[in-house]
Amino acid sequence: MDIKQNINQFLLEYFPNMDELKAHLITEEELLVINEIVSYVEERLSGMKYILGLSLDFLILGQQLAKKQGTYNKFQDKLTFEVVFSDFQLVTKRGNREANTLTLLYGNENYGIRKIEEKVLEFFHTNNFTQYPSAYVYNTGQWQKFQDQLLNCFKLSDAGKLQACLKLFELGVSNFTASNFWVRAEPRVRIFDELLKKEKFARIARNENGGLMLQALVFGYLSADRPHLSFVADKVRTGSSRQKRFGDIDAYFGPDLELSAEVKDIDLDMDNIKNQCQTFLILSQQSEICGIIFCETITSEARDYVENYGCIAISCSELLRVIKVWDWRKQDNAFNSFFHFICHIEQNADAANRVLDFVRDLDNSHSVLAYEQSG
Repeated sequence: MDIKQNINQFLLEYFPNMDELKAHLITEEELLVINEIVSYVEERLSGMKYILGLSLDFLILGQQLAKKQGTYNKFQDKLTFEVVFSDFQLVTKRGNREANTLTLLYGNENYGIRKIEEKVLEFFHTNNFTQYPSAYVYNTGQWQKFQDQLLNCFKLSDAGKLQACLKLFELGVSNFTASNFWVRAEPRVRIFDELLKKEKFARIARNENGGLMLQALVFGYLSADRPHLSFVADKVRTGSSRQKRFGDIDAYFGPDLELSAEVKDIDLDMDNIKNQCQTFLILSQQSEICGIIFCETITSEARDYVENYGCIAISCSELLRVIKVWDWRKQDNAFNSFFHFICHIEQNADAANRVLDFVRDLDNSHSVLAYEQSG
């Protein structure tokens, strides 16, 4: 729906017979008043943007009252304030306070410009014309300065008020710059998210050590999540104790070991948690470091067991939930660190080519495809 359609949709609430009114013949005398209303706004708009909304408020208020008092359906060139305020009582007080906005009483009902102005504000801001002033309380409180404009708006017939509204909306749209956000024609693919989905990217393949892909994914995640730390890791199935590492991936700030990660590409439960993680848990507790176990899944009992040692466990589904709130650049940093692990720590050409094939299927413009892996 374009802006003209949006304007028509907005005015339809107040001019339900819009098509009929658009076809109505307007006299030259009434056209002069319409042009005077529009020129009045145009001359002041650059330094007083709220005059546009106030004029729309006056026109729409006049249209609401015309449905109650039939003489206001027609053009009244000789209309005076005395007549207006005899037909509609001006509300000057709200309880013990002075009323600073324009409200007219007809019968037992109040008709005012405050709610109209709120809707006009909402229209412009919804359509990204955020230069339209948002201080509607102040704007409507200025109405008494523009009583000649108010009277001209009330003089118009239904067709004249509609035409004046259309011209004022057109004036606003042509003078306010739409605050459009830059968006890509095609959304960028979040490759790291897809790699974490086991059903999308197999964790085990020919010529790859078991656990390689999850360990590389964890390395990518930690590198992007904690860029202030330095990471030490080695090929999978290389004993951490022989390499003077604490866990599969250790993270340092200077000489201080800040956290260590143990990666288990299995489902952890009470039947295997001790055999798989006991040494890591004891070392983490004794060294008072942040120990994290990454795994495919973990039962609640096994999670409690891990936490009793002051460590935490993160399953793949939990990790994916965390990644999903990352911006694209951060997840791409994680992907590049993941690929660094494959290429330069694990040094597995088959695994690297498998990753490149996966990326190519998802996003054949990704920068990583500039690299070719030789055997």
